[in-house]
Amino acid sequence: METAEKQAQLLRLYVLELKGCLQQMDALSVFQRNPYLRSPRAKKLLNDVCESMQHCLDASLMFMAVACRTKLYDAAALKGYHGACQILFDFQDALQRQEILHLLLVRDRSVQRRLEQFLTVSERMTGMLLQQHMEQAS
Repeated sequence: METAEKQAQLLRLYVLELKGCLQQMDALSVFQRNPYLRSPRAKKLLNDVCESMQHCLDASLMFMAVACRTKLYDAAALKGYHGACQILFDFQDALQRQEILHLLLVRDRSVQRRLEQFLTVSERMTGMLLQQHMEQAS
């Protein structure tokens, strides 16, 4: 159970990191958000988003592996979580990565909703696991 708790905490940390990167992206001015001019600030934030999404993918895969092995969630919950992580899997393809980053710059709602779904589901799953661990410890 300790491994599951550590993986949940790690995933939660990377989810918070990604949230912070996305909030910084939202704070960019219209000029900085221009996908064709890509200001130095926008380039740095896009690199940060790339790194953060990779961290989230790694942590979510480890979290799913531990959750499957320990049978903490039923198959439907894990399948739903896998679906929420699909944007991270899509991000591994170089062309789709560029498209996702472009759509983030122009504030495309579909990409933002997919990321929000991943963030929300990850927070709920890790929160449930950590709450179970606290209840078992007391």
